[in-house]
Amino acid sequence: MISKKLLSVAGISAELSSALFFAGMNRLKNVLAELLGLIAAFNVDTGIGPAITITGGMILLFASAVRERTLTSPEDRAKKALPPPPPPQ
Repeated sequence: MISKKLLSVAGISAELSSALFFAGMNRLKNVLAELLGLIAAFNVDTGIGPAITITGGMILLFASAVRERTLTSPEDRAKKALPPPPPPQ
């Protein structure tokens, strides 16, 4: 099973990398707008990749916070629900 710490580290790194990517692209747009004009800046597009990365990071962070449950059969649950038998006399 994947460790909860590993899930949280992966989720945080996905969120940080997508935030840094957006910040870098915005900076690039500003520099292009200053140097070449607004038409060149409008041609720079980030696409859908960073949005997918943000969504994946949120899913990983949610998965690290959810408590694990073990799947048991109804017979196992019934055995656990019964009190232990009395000791022999």
